[in-house]
Amino acid sequence: MFDNTTFADEKYSLEISVSTFTATCKIKDSHDATIQVVKGSNPTFMVGGYLFSITPKYTQSFSILYSIFFVCLVAFQIYFLKLSTNTGSPVIQALFSIRILLNCIVLLATPLFLTSYYLTTGRTYYLLFVLLLNCSFFMSKRVLHNMDLRSHKGLVTKVIWGIVLIAPVLINMFTQNESLFGLIPVLHVQKIIILLMIFVTQDSFLKSYKISYWLRIGFIIAYSLGISALTSDIGSFIYTALAFLLVELVRKTIKLRTAIVCATCIIGVIYMAYNLFPEKLSERKYYRVVAPYTSPESNSLTMANQADRESYSTLLLNLKNIVEFKTPAFNDVVIPANMRSTCHSDFAFHWNLTFGGLSFFIIFLVAVLMLVSNLILLLFCSIRECKIGDKRSFAFPLTREAELVRFLLAFTIISFVYPVASNTLLIPLTGQSIPCLSISNIEVLFLILLFVSLSSIFTNEKYINTNSKAKYYYADAKMSMKYALFSVIAMLLLALGLRAVSLHFIDDSQVWNKHIADESVKLNEQVPGYADKEGLVHFGKKIIGNDNLTTISKAKKPILKNLASLYYSNKPYSETIYESTTFTNSTNKLLNQMTVDSAFNTKSKLISGPQHPFGEVYAFNQRVNNKQVIKVTNDYYSSIPFDAQSINADLTAECARELEAHLNLIGTTGNIGSIMIVENTIGSILTNSSFPLVSGINSNEVYYFIGSVKKLLIAYAALKIDATYRNKVYGGKSFQDFLQFSDDYYAAALLKDLLKNNQANLNEVLTNDFDLPLYSLTDDAYLDSIPTGKELNKELNRNSTIYRQAIGQQKPYKFSEVMLWYSRVASSLKVELSYLKENKTYGSQSLNDDDRQYLLASLNKVLYGTASVVRKALESNNIKTDNMLCKTGTAEAANKQSNSSSTFILSSNNYTIGIMLKGRIPDNDKKLAAKDLFVSLIPILKKYDVLK
Repeated sequence: MFDNTTFADEKYSLEISVSTFTATCKIKDSHDATIQVVKGSNPTFMVGGYLFSITPKYTQSFSILYSIFFVCLVAFQIYFLKLSTNTGSPVIQALFSIRILLNCIVLLATPLFLTSYYLTTGRTYYLLFVLLLNCSFFMSKRVLHNMDLRSHKGLVTKVIWGIVLIAPVLINMFTQNESLFGLIPVLHVQKIIILLMIFVTQDSFLKSYKISYWLRIGFIIAYSLGISALTSDIGSFIYTALAFLLVELVRKTIKLRTAIVCATCIIGVIYMAYNLFPEKLSERKYYRVVAPYTSPESNSLTMANQADRESYSTLLLNLKNIVEFKTPAFNDVVIPANMRSTCHSDFAFHWNLTFGGLSFFIIFLVAVLMLVSNLILLLFCSIRECKIGDKRSFAFPLTREAELVRFLLAFTIISFVYPVASNTLLIPLTGQSIPCLSISNIEVLFLILLFVSLSSIFTNEKYINTNSKAKYYYADAKMSMKYALFSVIAMLLLALGLRAVSLHFIDDSQVWNKHIADESVKLNEQVPGYADKEGLVHFGKKIIGNDNLTTISKAKKPILKNLASLYYSNKPYSETIYESTTFTNSTNKLLNQMTVDSAFNTKSKLISGPQHPFGEVYAFNQRVNNKQVIKVTNDYYSSIPFDAQSINADLTAECARELEAHLNLIGTTGNIGSIMIVENTIGSILTNSSFPLVSGINSNEVYYFIGSVKKLLIAYAALKIDATYRNKVYGGKSFQDFLQFSDDYYAAALLKDLLKNNQANLNEVLTNDFDLPLYSLTDDAYLDSIPTGKELNKELNRNSTIYRQAIGQQKPYKFSEVMLWYSRVASSLKVELSYLKENKTYGSQSLNDDDRQYLLASLNKVLYGTASVVRKALESNNIKTDNMLCKTGTAEAANKQSNSSSTFILSSNNYTIGIMLKGRIPDNDKKLAAKDLFVSLIPILKKYDVLK
């Protein structure tokens, strides 16, 4: 439906039916009459003055193209497999294996490619480059075999030195978003320059200064660090340094033990720096160093970029879903909008893992480990002269070119291993693509260069020494390779296992307050008033400065949005568009985002159950302006979250109908209400009926004055702190009288006693058993302020703060929170409310069983006191009430002519049932309170076996 999109009075609806490559669209007016029908592969039409177009994700021509690509790739695989079985050389077999395994990874990337095809342009070139990668096998190697750069070393050396010296300047001038000219990743640019430096520093320049090998390597690494600093691409330096380290480990010039000790020292320095100066590691690039090991909601990261914290929380929580097998089915997965710019590059492995789950993980891990093993074999063969026959050896390692190949092989190995470890949050994130798996054209082009060079070198007869005395065989290289590979696999599996275990223990949600920079605060203080239009324009131009209007700095956009709102709406942006100052992300939120695409690509599901009192009801999950919109075909189901697992939808709908009827009977516009039913032992929400019947917000999340249902907390706490409180008498009432008749004075006197004599214990009980501290500046708490000594000594009456706190008429709470308290007392477990259907185990509350039974018996007496009408109705329906506890609560309105709320909660062994009414609620004698609504619900609750 399109509402309020034009000035026209008419409303329109679209009915779209699609086939594989075409769509038929019927446009209907508000009387459901068809006014236009369009068909085709890309139909367009006008509605209400707006032009719409329906575009298929995959065209018929693309499908043919991809089919041809797939057939060609399979043909290459068969061809390479046949050739590899007909060669006896381990090196040649390794070259064929690498080609075959890279094609396997291309095939594993199919889901991500199909996603990237319709999200971004130019992705079909990826298919072309993959075919070129395979066709490179047929490239003539004779030209490369005859090439000898050293025959012109004087000129070549000078040219290369010129490139090396001028490269930092050019890179600094033409690098955008860590890519040279916005096209070639700095990682590959740096790789080429490092290869040139390795080549040129082997010559006389370094010899004349008698610089040793290690000082030369240090010089190259320092150069790499300089380029990374200029381009803000630290990942390039990490790859370069790790490649050199890998070469030296294989050469055994550095011992593995030494590398581990150095890595431990670096980790220790970073750990101390983070603990001493966390703000220093909040800068975007440095935050990546600690991101895998630090929760994004950490208070130490308040200065970090908000977008980065959101991205890392998405990665962390999505990994938790993957480990716990909660990801959507393949056909339902949609990559969230905030991750789409990086899903085909930086986090390609992560999203392929989301698509494919455990099956993808196992196949990919096997393929990569086999690929790395073959690359390591070639690396060994480029380091040590290998005997291949009687007095024959592969003597390439003795040449000066071997150093180039070693670095190139090591760099390639790192490029396959590092992104896997970083995408699973094992090591610092670098934002680099993984070859073939990332839908990156540049990655494939550089793989072509790698294959051409490897094929040329390892098939070149000039590197065969016919008079060799070498004693190192290919078998020795294979044995060393297997040892190295085993070490890598062992460490990787151990790290992955520890990460998987840790993911089980992180919370399902992450919440933090968004940081507002001091500069933004100062700028907002300078903003002219909305009446000064010229001043607003002048200030806006000052903020924009020399920025291109299409690429304004993100840091400036919040203040500019505020200026625009003041100019056009005469209101601050915060009053025009509500944006929460708190960021919330959760596993459920991610699952919901991953099953919704846009307003015009909706996913529906049947939500009515076997009872279906209103017929079959469907829910449509949409995303409009990146915000969730849920539409249902029957409004009584509107309160149900789209991804809820625990909800009994039909029960919820019938309760919603009764709630609507009851509030209509009261007849006051603006009244709201909620009915909740919770399974006590597991915390699953069975019903969350809400009025008004809208999906935007559920009334159980609205804060309200809860009245006497709050008295449960001090009754529980008093018995926990000192069991003799059950013998206390205040105002002539006993402890059980206090609960049975909801005596206000007793509640106030008991709270005063606890605050004066047991304040620390009271805080401990409330915090440990109800997650409700006695007082907090930031979170919900029992009190909104700690009473002073003067207040504690004042006489108790309705003007007393302590009195109002005790009877629930000073500090508001959410009804869902109140339901949590009662569910915990009924089950004696520290349950958490959830829309998931899972058998989680919870810890026990601290109240001993004897005192708990006394409390339950006291709460049962309410059925013989303030809730007698409920007991009689239950008994008339043959429902036993012996083991039930309940509580009523009302909050008096400010005008004292009615109530501002009415609450009723009843708990059986299995369920806690609650009703909340808020607004202008008549006094109890009008028989329109929450407990009276409960009476009308009893037949429905019996029907669904909630009450037996």
